[in-house]
Amino acid sequence: MKKWMLFLGVMTTMSLNASHILGGQIWYEYVTSVGNNDQYKIHLELYREFTGVGLGSAQTVNVVSTMGSVTNLTTSVSLVLSTPEYSLSIQNCGASTFTVRVNEYEGYVNIPKNSSTTFYWQTCCRPFGIDGISNSSGTGFYIEAKLNLENPSVRGYENSVKPSPIGILRLVQGIPNQVATPYTESDGDSIYATLKPAKEYNATNGPSNLVYAPGYSPATPIHSDTLMPFGLDPGFNGFYGKPTTIETSVVSVRVDNYVLDTVSNQPFRIGYINIDIPVTVGVGTASNAQPIYIASYQASSVHKASVALGSPVYSSSITPNFSELTVTDLNAQPVSAISSVSAFTNLYGLADTLLIDYDTTLTSGKYWLQIAKGSDSTTFIGECGGTVPDTSFLFNIPFHNSAIVGPQNPYISGFYHLSNSENIDSILWTTSSGTLLLNGNPYSSLVTSPEDSVELVCSVSPTNLMAIRFGNQDADTLDITITPTGIGVPEAELGHISVTPNPNNGIFSLKVQKSFLGGRFVLTDALGRPLFSGPLTSESLEIELPELNPGIYYIHTTAGWNSKSTAVIVK
Repeated sequence: MKKWMLFLGVMTTMSLNASHILGGQIWYEYVTSVGNNDQYKIHLELYREFTGVGLGSAQTVNVVSTMGSVTNLTTSVSLVLSTPEYSLSIQNCGASTFTVRVNEYEGYVNIPKNSSTTFYWQTCCRPFGIDGISNSSGTGFYIEAKLNLENPSVRGYENSVKPSPIGILRLVQGIPNQVATPYTESDGDSIYATLKPAKEYNATNGPSNLVYAPGYSPATPIHSDTLMPFGLDPGFNGFYGKPTTIETSVVSVRVDNYVLDTVSNQPFRIGYINIDIPVTVGVGTASNAQPIYIASYQASSVHKASVALGSPVYSSSITPNFSELTVTDLNAQPVSAISSVSAFTNLYGLADTLLIDYDTTLTSGKYWLQIAKGSDSTTFIGECGGTVPDTSFLFNIPFHNSAIVGPQNPYISGFYHLSNSENIDSILWTTSSGTLLLNGNPYSSLVTSPEDSVELVCSVSPTNLMAIRFGNQDADTLDITITPTGIGVPEAELGHISVTPNPNNGIFSLKVQKSFLGGRFVLTDALGRPLFSGPLTSESLEIELPELNPGIYYIHTTAGWNSKSTAVIVK
């Protein structure tokens, strides 16, 4: 079953109380240690309907700390408006917007060390006429955040998730929708989000769960399609579902932070925050649900290609067996040719580029890539129900499988050629060290016909030999390591380097073994002129040089007596 991210929809009319409060969220951050206490900054974010009365310049948050069964702190903290009230314009899949007023409050509190603390805010009352809540106008709001520092096997402080303003979930009936929930988590904790009962507060009994109307529940606050049910991504990246009924309800979310208990070696919930917001489903024109077309198709190597889409799609709409994609020959006969499909997915589960790996048994020639409805009866689906229509693309596999043939352990020199030259126009041979000979003539790098053999005379051990194959407006690189028996130091001591992807667009990763750390790298052009350099501070370095012109470049790495080079192909 696929997950569909909910996009902001159309709001139905809701009768509100005098305060026009819609919902809110609360979170905290660690400030400093103060003797036997820790100071925390509390943040409260409240939403109101834009035509209602203001919420004032201050709000009160209650704080209760316990240690075991003993309550060691009960206090109230006055939070002040930290920034002037501002508008949050929420766009849906149609043409209209709804404006929410956002009020952000903050204040400081000292709590006992190694305690368990609850921060909460409550008020009355909710708007009248919420479908998902029984007697909604007679119920109140209650939101909280929890901090648990009683466990000595975890760290003694915590910063909760910092959520972005949400305001309201506005959904469109009958189409896949999306509401993204960006957030910041500064401690590196594991995040787990779940739908929870909305709550209210009673002075006698404390917080209690709201009573949901028949047919509604915390996990099903709205009616939705059984194949695309309403839900929340556990990683707190967004909501998903396809609403079926025009209605209003309430969504309550708890976002947990987990850390590792170093004694039990089990995850420990060190804290959480609570979010309470309304959700509405209305009728809307999905003006953004336009067909999504293929912007470009590009073969990046012999067995890889990228498909760029005009608009992003949900990566979750790709079936696990990528049944939407089929490769056929020119006679429309299916070919078993796709081994994997992946996507560059953003924070909201959307991707605008598909990466396709073709089966290594696919021989050179022309093929059709067909995109059609998969086993789930859809192609790829984007925001607001936009789909990729059935389409086909003609592509070419220029090179048959081949390898560099020759001795990997010559005494000093050896002869090398390709095992197969089908569809190859020419080969650029290059080496990290040593001399290349063609018919006895030396070159640092040389271009040969596919059938020629070259001689490599090594100067160090080991060395890399590369064959860059060209043909049918494409290129790829073969790379082998040569370790002469009559020269040098074992490869295990020298280590190795690699560049991925290769070819590339000037943006690539340089990976080295630990023996190179503390050294330097230099990128040169084919004539040996240095273009870019830096220290080798990590085993994996990300290099971004999109301004490089297409051509052959070289990465040279040195660390003491240890040196290594490899070619970089920029397309």
